[in-house]
Amino acid sequence: MALQQITHRIATLVRQQPSISARRVAAALGYAEPKSIYYWLGKEGFTFNSFKDAVLSGAFDATFTPLAQPRAAWGGAPQVADGFESDGLPLLSDHPAPFLWQAGARLLYRLPAGARGSGPIAAGDWLVIGEDVAQVSRTVLLWADGQPLIARQLLLGDRLLLLSEATGVLLEPPFPPVIGPILATVHLLSEPRPPAQKRR
Repeated sequence: MALQQITHRIATLVRQQPSISARRVAAALGYAEPKSIYYWLGKEGFTFNSFKDAVLSGAFDATFTPLAQPRAAWGGAPQVADGFESDGLPLLSDHPAPFLWQAGARLLYRLPAGARGSGPIAAGDWLVIGEDVAQVSRTVLLWADGQPLIARQLLLGDRLLLLSEATGVLLEPPFPPVIGPILATVHLLSEPRPPAQKRR
């Protein structure tokens, strides 16, 4: 299950029962111990209590766009990138987006086979890339030596650090281009088929 799906399910449980404990959330999601909940929320930069506060105050919005939603109700389909140039500019695809997403998503990028993901992110998953690269303590997509690299942005005093999610190693400046924050990951169980051509 993707990180975005897990946080969405935790947020739903918190909204339904604001006093719910981490142990009860873990049980509801099929985990043996609450440390699994702490792990997933930690990947988003939250403790359990700070996540509950964010959900209940409305500061954390875990909504996502189901495929059945009409395009006009959302920001439409973001553009699909096949890759990126060395300076981070996207190489846009001719293929349509396989799903819709709410406003704020700039690009969709599918991790190619053989790419190193991190945690719940794996090769073949779609990354929903946002626009706000300035927001710190987010997981971001970088483009290094012609390959995707997923890193966590950290702020230590006034220094920005980038930690590789795949290796756990701090990256040294100069940093590769930051494509944008990863808003969510989507794993499609089946790819949408292109529309059939009409027979004449």
